[in-house]
Amino acid sequence: AWGSLAELAVRENKIEVALQQIAKARELEPRATVWRYIEARAQLRAGRAKEAAELLLPLDPKEKASESIARLLADALSMQKRDAEAAAVMAAASDVDEKNAALAFDAAVRAKKAGDAGLLKRLRDRAGALGHSGVAALDGL
Repeated sequence: AWGSLAELAVRENKIEVALQQIAKARELEPRATVWRYIEARAQLRAGRAKEAAELLLPLDPKEKASESIARLLADALSMQKRDAEAAAVMAAASDVDEKNAALAFDAAVRAKKAGDAGLLKRLRDRAGALGHSGVAALDGL
């Protein structure tokens, strides 16, 4: 119940309430990934990117490769100017979900921002092969 209340508070942008509720949920179920995810969303909304990343970085690589967690973690890392790490997180998620054109494209955008030409090419090619319409914007690198 505490976790559900925290999720509702995040959706209503009541961040401090969400953090109070999620703390109770995590106390009861400290290993639950979903509570870490909700807390990380709240921390990121509060502008605390470092805290958000610290909640998600210890997760199992398979969990970090899920699209929702990867996107949130990449956002937290990018807010800290850790663009290469953000690109690697998104690339790992794209490698797991190879048929997701949007994920491949977004991972390519992160690779471009990080200045990783090899990763950019691989992900841009994947997004293009899957028919993503934005790939042309990534050309020229």
